[in-house]
Amino acid sequence: MHAVTKIETEFAAALAAHGLEAAEIVADGRIHRFKGPEDRSGKQSAWYVLYADGIGGGAFGDFKAQIHGSWRGEAAANWTPAERDAHRARVAERRKLEEVERERTHAEAADASRMIWERARDATVDNPYCSRKGVKPFGLKEFHDKRTLIVPISNAAGELVNLQFIAEDGTKRFKTGGAVAGCSFQFGGEPSADGLLMIGEGFATCASAFMAARAPAVCAFHAGNLLDVARSWRAKLPGARIVMLADDDHRTDGNPGLAKATEAAQAIGAVLAVPEFGADRPDGATDFNDLHALAGLEAVRSIIQRAVNGEPMTPAASNDSAPARAAIEHEAEVRQFPQEASNDESPEAKETDEQAIARLAALKPLQYDRVRKSEAKRMGVQVTTLDKLIAAERQDDSDDEGGMFLDVEPHPEPVDGGELLDMLAGTIHRFIVCNEATAHAAALWIVMTWVMDSVDVAPIAAITAPEKRCGKSQLLFLLGRLSCRPLPASNITPAALFRAVETWKPTLLLDEADAFMRENEELRGLLNCGHTRDSAYVIRTVGDDHTPKRFFVWGAKAIAGIGHLADTPMDRSIALELRRKLPHEQVDKLRHAELGLFGQLTAMLARWSEDNAEAVRIARPDLPAALHDRAADNWEPLLQIAETVGGAWPETARRAALALSGEAETSQSAGTELLSDIQGVFAEKLTSRMSSADLLASLLGDEERPWATWNRGRPMNLKQLAQRLGEYGIKSKNIRSGYTVAKGYDSAQFTETFARYLSTPLSTATPLQANTDGAESVADAPLRSGTNGGDATLEPLPDKGCSGVAGKTGENGKNENNDAGGDL
Repeated sequence: MHAVTKIETEFAAALAAHGLEAAEIVADGRIHRFKGPEDRSGKQSAWYVLYADGIGGGAFGDFKAQIHGSWRGEAAANWTPAERDAHRARVAERRKLEEVERERTHAEAADASRMIWERARDATVDNPYCSRKGVKPFGLKEFHDKRTLIVPISNAAGELVNLQFIAEDGTKRFKTGGAVAGCSFQFGGEPSADGLLMIGEGFATCASAFMAARAPAVCAFHAGNLLDVARSWRAKLPGARIVMLADDDHRTDGNPGLAKATEAAQAIGAVLAVPEFGADRPDGATDFNDLHALAGLEAVRSIIQRAVNGEPMTPAASNDSAPARAAIEHEAEVRQFPQEASNDESPEAKETDEQAIARLAALKPLQYDRVRKSEAKRMGVQVTTLDKLIAAERQDDSDDEGGMFLDVEPHPEPVDGGELLDMLAGTIHRFIVCNEATAHAAALWIVMTWVMDSVDVAPIAAITAPEKRCGKSQLLFLLGRLSCRPLPASNITPAALFRAVETWKPTLLLDEADAFMRENEELRGLLNCGHTRDSAYVIRTVGDDHTPKRFFVWGAKAIAGIGHLADTPMDRSIALELRRKLPHEQVDKLRHAELGLFGQLTAMLARWSEDNAEAVRIARPDLPAALHDRAADNWEPLLQIAETVGGAWPETARRAALALSGEAETSQSAGTELLSDIQGVFAEKLTSRMSSADLLASLLGDEERPWATWNRGRPMNLKQLAQRLGEYGIKSKNIRSGYTVAKGYDSAQFTETFARYLSTPLSTATPLQANTDGAESVADAPLRSGTNGGDATLEPLPDKGCSGVAGKTGENGKNENNDAGGDL
C-alpha cells in the first residue's frame, strides 16, 4: 500500500508540472475527469488514467489547453522482495476480480437479452430502417413501436449473448455489458460444409449480399470484429468457400473497413469482395447496401460472383486509396495463400494521441462505431476510455448548449432498479412533506425523464397546492436536481419553448404556472401537443421570408403552481398535490443536502436507464381498470418503468396511480361537472322530466357550485345551459307541465351520456314515479289520468292559449321561454 501511495504522489507531481491538479489520484486503471486550468464552471476537459501495475504508469491530458503527457514511475525501484511479491499478488488478484466481474456482466447482459428477444415481435417488412435500406428483416425482431430493429448476437457455440438495436435513423447500439468480440448473427439458411458463406460488417450490407447471391450470410457488426468472426466460422467450416464483404471506407484514414476485411481474408484463406462505384462515386457510398441502392442487386451479384470465380478487380473500377490498391495487388495471394496480417505500420501509427482523438471525433457515429475497438487496441487503451475521450472532444467542439447541462457519468456498476426507486422516494420524503403516493409517483416520473426515447406518452408532473408555502418550488427544484437535462424556464415564451425543446431535448421545469399560463393560450397549446410522441409537433414560420418549419416538442415537463392547471393540460398531467406542513412535520432543507448526494443518484439513474431502456420500451404493464382512458395513458410510462424494475414496485405504482388519478380522485372538467350536477338534480327531485327553467333553477340554487357565477360572476342562463348540453348531443324538447308546454329534458336523454362520461350511472333509491296528477309529461305523449290509470289524450280547452308548441303565449299571457335563448 505504501508503494501505491508513492506512485499516486509522484503522478500528482507530474500533473502539477503541466499545470494540472486533480482533487484525487486513484491508480485503478480507469479514466478520471477533472476541471482543467481553462475550464469554466461545470466543465471537465482534463483527464488522467493511472495504473499501479509494475512500477506504475499512466497518461494525462487537457483537450482545451492542448496538454498531453505520459508518466512512468520510479517508486518501485527500491522495493524489498516482500513488497514486490505483495504487489504482484495484488495485481493478480485485481485481474482475477476483473475477469470475474466481466463474466458476471456478460451473463447478466445475456439474460436480459434473451428476455427482450423472447418478448419482442417479429420484424415487419415495412420497418422504417429496412424500407430505407431496401432490404427485408431476415430473422430480426422489433419493438412494438415498429421502429427499432433487434438483431440477435450469438457466440461461437450458438448461444444468444447480446443484442444490437438499430433505430429508425440507423443509429446502432449494443446491450450494455454484452459480449460482442467473436460473436455474430447468421441468417439466410444453414451454411453447408463445402458451400458458400459471406461475412460482412453490418446487417444491411449482409442483407443486400444475401438478396443478390442467395448464399448464407454472417454479420460481424463492425470491422474490428471481422477477423475473430472469420476465424470462428472457418473453424466450423474448414472446407467452405468464404467471401469477405469489405466496406470501402475511402474517406476514413487507413480505410479500416477494407483493411480489416483484407486482413481477415488473408488469415482464413477467403476471397475478398469490394463494392465498386465508378468515377462518379457519391459521397457516403461505402458498402454493398449503398451499391444495392445506387445500381441494384445485379451489380452486387456481379462483384460477389467475380470474387468467387477468382477474377481480379481492375484498378479503374476500384477506389484509388492505398489500402484498396494493396488489396488489388495482393488479391491472388488472399485467395490462395492464407497468411498473417502485415506488421507494417499504418498511417495512424505516426499520428499523436491528440490527433487520433480529433480524427475519430470527426467521424459520424456509424463510422466511429465500426473502428472504435481496433483504434482502442492500436492506442493501447480500453474501449470505454476511448469512448469517453471522444465524447469529451465532441462536447468541447459544440457550444450549442452553452454549458447549461452537466455531463453525467453513468455509475460504473449495474444498478438495482428497486433500490434506486426506494432511494429516490426516500430522498423526496426527506426534503418534501407529501404522502406516499406522491413520493412514489415523483420517483417514477424522475426515472421517466431518463428513458424518454423508450416511452410514447409524456405526462406533465403538475405540482399543485391550494396556497403558498406548501413546498411546490422545493419539489420542482428537487425534480430538477434529479431529472435528465433539467431546464428551469419560468416565464418562457412560446417561441423560446418549442425551439429549446427541439434543440436540447430537456426536462422543462416551469414555476409559478398559475400566473404566466393563465392568459397564454399558445403556451398551453404547445404543452398539450407534446403529450404524446406522435402528436409532438408544431409548425411555425421562421426567417424573413416566413418559411414554415415543423418543430418537435417531445419531452418531459414539470409545472408548479397554486391550484390546478386549466382543464386540458391538467388532463394530461399526474397531479403531485402538496399541503402546508404541520408543526410536527419536519424535513431537511435542500440547501443542506450533503455534497455528492444528487451526483450519486443521477449517476445511478444514467446507468439504469442505459441498461434498461429497451426493456422499458417493450414493457406492457396491466393498467388499473379504475383509471379513465387519459389517466391510463398518463400512467402507462410510469407503470412500464415499475414493471421493468419488478419486485414490489409494480403494485406500489398501481396503488399510487389509483390514489392520485383514480376515478374518485379525478378532477372533473366543467362539462362533466355539469352532467354530474344534473344527475344529482334528477335524483333529488325524484322525477324523470324537467323543464329547462326548473333544471337551471335547481343548478343555481346550490351556492357551492360554479353555476351561479358561471358567466364572469353572473349566473348561467338557459342559452348557455343548452349550448353546454348540446356539445354532448343532448337537445331540449317539448315538455308538458300541467296544461302548458315548455322546453325541457327527459332523464332518458342523459342515460348514454352519463354512462360515457360519469363513473356512476343515473339511479335513485326510490324508482321514479309518474306524477299522479298528470301535471308533467312529454308534450307528444298521452297524459295519464290520476283517477283510473287509463291513457287518454286531453283536448286543449277552448279558452286556453296552449297549443302544444313551446314558446307560444300561455294562459297567463307570458311567453314560457322568454329567457331560453338557445333553447328555442
